[in-house]
Amino acid sequence: RRARMAAAAARAASSRHASSAAPCRAAPRRLRSARRLRAAAAEMDHGPRVPQPGATSPNFDKRNPLREVLPRGAIAPFPTTYDPLRGVKKQPEYKTYTGDIAAQAAAAGAQSASWKAEWAQLHGEGGPARVELFSPSKINLFLRVTERRSDGFHDLASLFHAISLGDRLEIMAVDAEEDSLVANTPDVPTDGTNLVIRAFELYREKTGASQHFAANLTKVVPTGAGLGGGSANGATALWAANEICGRLASEQDLLEWSAEIGSDCPFFFSEGAAYVTGRGDLVEDVRPPLNLATPMLLVKPSESCPTPAIFKGLGLEPGEAPPGAEPRELMARLADEGPSDELCINDLEPPALEVVPRIAQIKEDLKAMAEAEGKPYDAVFMSGSGSTVVCMGRDDAPEAFLSDPRNADLFIAPTRLIARKRGVWFAPVDVDRDAREAPPEWSEEAFFRKHEDKDWMWADPEASRIQQYPISDYDTTGRPEPKQQE
Repeated sequence: RRARMAAAAARAASSRHASSAAPCRAAPRRLRSARRLRAAAAEMDHGPRVPQPGATSPNFDKRNPLREVLPRGAIAPFPTTYDPLRGVKKQPEYKTYTGDIAAQAAAAGAQSASWKAEWAQLHGEGGPARVELFSPSKINLFLRVTERRSDGFHDLASLFHAISLGDRLEIMAVDAEEDSLVANTPDVPTDGTNLVIRAFELYREKTGASQHFAANLTKVVPTGAGLGGGSANGATALWAANEICGRLASEQDLLEWSAEIGSDCPFFFSEGAAYVTGRGDLVEDVRPPLNLATPMLLVKPSESCPTPAIFKGLGLEPGEAPPGAEPRELMARLADEGPSDELCINDLEPPALEVVPRIAQIKEDLKAMAEAEGKPYDAVFMSGSGSTVVCMGRDDAPEAFLSDPRNADLFIAPTRLIARKRGVWFAPVDVDRDAREAPPEWSEEAFFRKHEDKDWMWADPEASRIQQYPISDYDTTGRPEPKQQE
């Protein structure tokens, strides 16, 4: 009897303790079973509810300290790295969402290119099935070799600028097991060595997409010219693949990935003017140093410069650099003073002249014949590793130069500097129309075009053009008299 009384007292004490700790009685056995079934189902779908590392919560199951007990009315936790399309838990880290779980889960995985690729394939939310893009080229307004590295490569510091001479690249999404490429010239390889095909393969590798592509390349930029035409094709193909697949990657992702295709590829993901260092993979956007309407002429001989031979011709030891001006000083002076032979220097030009002596002959003839016509060029220099010669200040060649039979095989093309805005790819410029619509040199429009980059041209961001400007900068010599109205 005493034992039964002691047991009853113990049960009463535990009942009083439970009533003071919990405001309500324990749930019936049937309800507790249903809760356990729902918890087991949630655990099968989402895994055990583990709190974020370092987080503290007063709601823990005392029997299992690792399992968090959610307060009544809370949304079941959803893992930050859980892929609802694949049903795979990547890491045991979870986050509690409130509201529309599906929308928030999609937003959480929006930065994952592979997640977005899977979503686009299942739901058909891709981009256009076909895109046609302009593939630009570039020139080096100056190029300095800053050091020869211990691995045999050379670090550069150069001012790159995109130009309007470019190719056309048409890319389509195809239901095939491999990519294909056709070109309008037999000089362009169409196998896996072409940067366009390598760009498609790289995009699938980085994003997890399975889409294949067919490309049609209309080549205009000459090969082996030092104009980065092949690198631009690879960068344009990478951009096009991203557009077709629904922009699974950001522009910064494309810039970083493109360095695996070619050294010059990252530049084409800039806004058109960039200070490029390293092997060409370090790209810093800068303000265009020259007016985009600056007339330019490209002249390329039939001979090409083998890039390895040009760098070998520098004859530098590891850690050594050729003497010369500091690159950023050149960039600042170029913006203030405009192009000149003193500023548009290229450290690769001396070895290139030894490999292709005709480059020197072309430069000398262009300078001498332009001066004889009374319209000299502002600067004549070689771009990149050659063999293209760039003439700044006018976009036509002297008549004597064109009539010389030695120059019958030259590639000669006028061009302009171009730029782009973020989110939009490069577009071509009609050089002929630009020349036809150019205002007279004495006109007010020509004056504003010439000085639009000057600080004194603008009063403040909200004001229009300043109406007063130095009279010395506005030469009215040769301006015709206005016609008298009858």
